[in-house]
Amino acid sequence: MISPSLDLPAGGSAVPDVLSVTATLLQSPWGSALRVAEFNETFAALISPSGAQHLIFNGELWPHPLEETLTRAAETVGQRGGTLIVLGGSSQRTASLQGALPLRTPAALRFLHLTSAGNYSSFPERRRLRDPLGRALRLALPLTNSQHNQALTLVQERLAGAQRDIEEQQVFQDAIAQRKPYATYGILTLIGIMFLLQSYVGTALAEKMGALTVASVKEGQWWRLVSVGFLHGGFVHAAMNSFVLYILGAQVERVLGTRRFLILYLVSLVGGSLASLSQLGEGTSVGASGAIWGILATQACFAFGKPAILPQALAQRMRAVAVQNLAINIFISFQANIDWAAHLGGGLAGAALLLSGILSPGLLSPTQALTDPSSEKSRDTSSPPWLNGAAILSVLIMVSCVLFAQFSGKSWKLAGPAILINVPLPELGLTIALPQGVKHSTKRDPETGWYVVEYGTPGRDLAFGTIQFSKGPGPSTREGQVKTLKELLSRRRPPEGTTVIVSPHLGSLLGAPASREKYRYANDVELDVLILPLPQVLLRSDLLCVQPGHAQCPTQEQILKPLL
Repeated sequence: MISPSLDLPAGGSAVPDVLSVTATLLQSPWGSALRVAEFNETFAALISPSGAQHLIFNGELWPHPLEETLTRAAETVGQRGGTLIVLGGSSQRTASLQGALPLRTPAALRFLHLTSAGNYSSFPERRRLRDPLGRALRLALPLTNSQHNQALTLVQERLAGAQRDIEEQQVFQDAIAQRKPYATYGILTLIGIMFLLQSYVGTALAEKMGALTVASVKEGQWWRLVSVGFLHGGFVHAAMNSFVLYILGAQVERVLGTRRFLILYLVSLVGGSLASLSQLGEGTSVGASGAIWGILATQACFAFGKPAILPQALAQRMRAVAVQNLAINIFISFQANIDWAAHLGGGLAGAALLLSGILSPGLLSPTQALTDPSSEKSRDTSSPPWLNGAAILSVLIMVSCVLFAQFSGKSWKLAGPAILINVPLPELGLTIALPQGVKHSTKRDPETGWYVVEYGTPGRDLAFGTIQFSKGPGPSTREGQVKTLKELLSRRRPPEGTTVIVSPHLGSLLGAPASREKYRYANDVELDVLILPLPQVLLRSDLLCVQPGHAQCPTQEQILKPLL
């Protein structure tokens, strides 16, 4: 389990000390990013931007039982990754030190031992050749007096720099804590109100409450570009978006300030909606993901210093987090039923707004605002004169678009029973009943000669379906009608991908003989199939209901009542 010992380069007759190894690592190609958190002759702690810790122990001078120390250190270092380095001791002790590590050593944990005889051992062995830290360690040599002073100066400078970073980050955190994310809380409140309204009337009616569709925007319903961000497809969807907004939105707002955050949120939301239209087709889109992606992109811009508003050490640590967040959300974006275009459009819009510098004038680091009160007072004079107006306008646009969508769709009436109106079918000389506002069309199948009435729009209406009418009259007697139904039932098969709720059977509809069957699809859409032989016509009615039992879903009896 321990790699074969490797001799140090020529001239390394004695083991390097903690100072020598620390200085060598700091001067390595990747050492400029390391932060010296602690240093003395027996111990040094180096921390990388990702949070990984590299702990260096002088095994001969360490005042505590080294095995116990390694056991505790391995638990901490293994969480974020890093290396445990022990200097001194014999090769026989290597096995004892390795035995102090957890039986299931985390993959991100590395153990290195440089013995007093100058032998180098590593664990796990498979990472020995590709580990840059191990290669740097083998280059460490005992120091001459002049080298000792230079190395000590380097380490002390980096240690002092680390202390300054810690102090700056503490001041930054104190400044952040004094800023309240009022915009984030307000947006979350509006999302919560709209979700309660959706729960009352039914989430399947989102299109009538302001969801995004290509057809509606083409008709001039531009408010949907904004109202879509306050509607969701269910509890899980709303809860996930709200949680991310609560965490990331609050962080970004505290850095940007409430006014700039409001502008960013609206621009990202509209950018996501416009991108969504390019690939939405006949579908429907809901959710705040476009705006949230704008916030994610802003977090990434902060982490990479565009603009340079965060403490440098904090920005470096945030880079890995920002990249990880983006990677996770890119993976999620290309899952089924996810509007990836809205995600991409919102992220690009948010990043473009921030990188353009439009929001930069007067933007102060929270640290500067806290430590220099005069700069906070002068921020209003250096901010763009349009900033207040643009922030107020953003609030008015978001609120008015949500309200306009509700008044347009009369969402408060959607929880009540559907209002049915009689719809004449001139081609057939018949009349059926359909919910008010539901579109329908009648056409004749050139192959069968049957007339087909299609009504409702999937994604927009709770109920939609077809009614097929035969080209000639049906059986004139009740006995003939029952015989026809039995013949049809003998040939019936469940539709593919459905579960049987009610098997095909003979029954009646408002006193007339009829066959009835019901099925459920995997997405919980319910299909009600009814075949009705009448003296003047033979018909088949297929009714699909997105939310069975909802008052806005008419029944077969209600739709066909005018025929009887």
